[in-house]
Parts: sequence; C-alpha cells; structure tokens
Amino acid sequence: MKGRRKDNVIACTCVVLVCLFAFISCGKNTGGDQSVSSTDVAPVNLVIWNYYIGEQKKAFDAAVAEFNATVGLKEKIVVESVSKSDITTLNNQVAASANNEPGSEPLPDMFFAYSDIAYVLAEKGLLESYDAYVAPGTFDLFVPGFVAEGKILDDGKTYILPVAKSTEVITINKTDFDIFMEAVDADSRFEDVSYDSFLTWEGIVKVSQAYYEWTAATTGDGKALFGIDSIANFLISSNRQLGVELMTVADGKGTLSLKRSALEKIWDTYYEPMVRGWFAAYGRFRSDDVKTGDLLAYLGSNTSGAYFPKQVFAENEATYPIDLLVMSMPVYEGCEKVAIQQGAGVAMIKSDARKAQAAAMFLLWFSEPDLNIKFATMSSYIPVRNEAIGQLDAQYAQNPPDDRIGMTLERAISQVASGYDMYAPRPYSGSYELRLVLENVLKHSCADARAKVLEDISVGVDYETAVRKQLEGEYFENFIKSLVDAATKNGVSVCVME
Repeated sequence: MKGRRKDNVIACTCVVLVCLFAFISCGKNTGGDQSVSSTDVAPVNLVIWNYYIGEQKKAFDAAVAEFNATVGLKEKIVVESVSKSDITTLNNQVAASANNEPGSEPLPDMFFAYSDIAYVLAEKGLLESYDAYVAPGTFDLFVPGFVAEGKILDDGKTYILPVAKSTEVITINKTDFDIFMEAVDADSRFEDVSYDSFLTWEGIVKVSQAYYEWTAATTGDGKALFGIDSIANFLISSNRQLGVELMTVADGKGTLSLKRSALEKIWDTYYEPMVRGWFAAYGRFRSDDVKTGDLLAYLGSNTSGAYFPKQVFAENEATYPIDLLVMSMPVYEGCEKVAIQQGAGVAMIKSDARKAQAAAMFLLWFSEPDLNIKFATMSSYIPVRNEAIGQLDAQYAQNPPDDRIGMTLERAISQVASGYDMYAPRPYSGSYELRLVLENVLKHSCADARAKVLEDISVGVDYETAVRKQLEGEYFENFIKSLVDAATKNGVSVCVME
C-alpha cells in the first residue's frame, strides 16, 4: 500500500475516535458527558505512528498541523505525527516495542493498525477501548462495517476507530483497451469484448482470454490483460461473495472454513488464467505492470489511484500517455456484492484518562465530515462517516472528477453508497500468519505452474499441451492440502465441506 504499500493489496506483517463533547471547540455535540475546562487540564503531548507516504503523508501532516494550531492550542494538546513509511515497518516496530525488544522505541500513544496487529496487543491488555470516551449514538454516525472492524475481541468493545478507509476497485488503461475494442469490433470471435466484461469475474476471465488471443494473433506473443494486487483479499472476498465465511472466530479461536465447490470456482477463476498467461503479476504492484505496458487492468486498492501511471514506458523505449477508467469490484454472476474494506484505523495504547480523552478529541475532530472529506480528497481514502459519504456521492454525481485520485475515490464512494457489503474478517490468534499463507500458497502455485509451461514451450512442447499438464486435478488438491496444513500449523481449526 503506498496507501496500500499497505490496502491489496493487502498483505504484509502484521488504528480511534471520539471524545468528550465539552472538549470540542467547534461546538458539535458528539463527545462524552464529562465537562472539563481547558484551564483546568494539564498539557499533553501525543505521538501517533502512521504508515503514510507521498500525498497521504502530506494530507495527514497538514491535518495534524491544523489541529495543533486550533483545537489543540486551546485544549493544550500537541499531536506529533511520525511516519514509519509502510505498514510492514510500522507493524514490526509496534511489535518490537510491545515486546520491549532491545533498541526498540517506547510505544506511541496512538498508532495506525490493522485488526491483526491490534488483536495481539489487545490480548496483552495494552490497548484502551474507545467505548468509555464515546457519547451515545456516536458510533451510529459511521459506516457500520468500518466500526464493526474495530471490535476485535469477544468483549464487544471497540479497540480500533476508523479515520480513513479504502476498498478495492478495478483500474484500467482506457487508452489501450479502447484500441483493443476497436480492433476486434468487427470480429465475431470477440463479440463480448466491452467494459461490461469487468463487472463479473466470469467476464474478466473471458475478456482476458480474448485479449491474449488477439495479441498472440497480431504480434505473435500473447499478452496478459489483468492482474490482482492482493491474493488474500481475492480469496476472502470471493468466498464471501459465494456465501462462505472463509475465516471465522469464536471464543478467540479461529476456524478456516473450506467449501470445496466455492474454492474450485475461485481456483478456476485465477489459477488457469495465470497458467495460460491471461492474468499476470510481474512487478511489486500491478500498477507497476500497467506502467510497463505488461497489463491493461488490475484489481487493487482505490488508494492506488494516486500511483496509476499517466504514461506507459514500453520495452522498446516507446513512451505514450494513457487515460484511466475505474470500475467497481467485480462480483461472481448471481452472487452477493461484497468488497473488502481496507485502510488501518487508529488504536490507542492504554495509559491515563487525560491522554485517552485527548487522543479521542483529536480523532473525533479528524473524523468530522468536513475535515475527513478534505483528507479523503487529498489522499484517495474513503471518509468514515455516513454524512461524508452522502456528501461526496452527491458531489461526484453532479461533477464527476477527471483526476486519478478523484476518479478512484469516486468509484470507492459509489461502492459504499450503493450497498456493497464492506467486509473485513475478524482477527484471531494465528490469523495474520494464515493470511500470509492464503497469499503465498495460491501465488506460488500459479508462478510455479506458469514457469513450467514456459519451460516446456522453450523445448518444443506446444502451448496447449504444456498448459494442460499444469491443469490436472492434483494441483487443486495440493492447494487444499496446503491450506489445511498451514491452518493446523498456526493453531487454527479447519472445516472442509463439499
């Protein structure tokens, strides 16, 4: 995640709200009941660790500076923002500090956290819940799924407060895809080629096959059309769309639920296209692959819109500008509209009431619609309150954006407003490690099989024969076995269903 060189992507090592009403100088009744005059409270300094870089860091630092110069100045609160550059580094340093490892820094007062790492600290009793600092009805102001993600323990308390979220959308190199559509317009073999193909997973597979066959016929070398940033997110959301809760938790214990019929459909959707070269993954992120011209489209965090290339740098050193088109999270035909929610919330380290109240004040201020919209439109993140979602959705309907951040954010806002189930699985002991397994098992299976196909072709085996060797049933069975073994190794129960 740059924001995600984090949100698809999804997928690394493994986040604060509210306050007392009387603390808010803007006069909005959203805090708790206690009333304390700013002249009666001691000054407090708060450190918040984040993982923002680039535009996101600029936007967040600007918000912190504004708070310090206004509400913070009046209420004797100074917030210091410290960027740890990426979510992996942030998670590692939080873990090291929590374990008092030699050379580690003291834990910050607040830190941006995904549920996995927050769960570990909450289990150790290191996190403060927000419930005591939230006025009745405050949580109702937020998108329900965003708040629900912060209830990471069975006690029902909220340990992570959303301040900015993201989801996954499809971003497309419109310039080159338009050329493809125009070239095959009169060819009956490609009659289904259109942007509507990106609405469903079945359509994406078909249009990717068509693009591969067209490029093979016109250049002698078939090219991939599509890629996915976060394989773990793909597996989790696909199972949910197909009616299966892949990762569940009860009494602190995790269960991996494997429904063979759903997994086989998911396997066919990703594995075969990867083996055949219809899908691909080359660089660290799929936006990198679009930049080099190796892909035309990918599923990834809407925050990646800030990094979607403005031009392609092809192998022959030709450079040309490209336009962007953004489409919603694809859904399996006839299935539920589910999209992964991403973006870390803020967790609060347990300390004293003054610090907790001050931290809650800052985060509540930051989540106010006007401030949150300002941050969102600068950083490509989704604001967290229902009011802000409605305002931006109406704004974009009247004035569609034409910049990359605005276009990806508009589509993400539309997903939330149009009734997508914004979903994130609950964490449990071993869930982070299992997520890594979900990511790597399928990724490595595809990479190994594709390498064998290319190796066979290089020694004279025809393409179809080479591919068929890698599509035998044993590979799917090995995939299931790898998931079962990894879950068991991480202390997670496994339920296999037909």
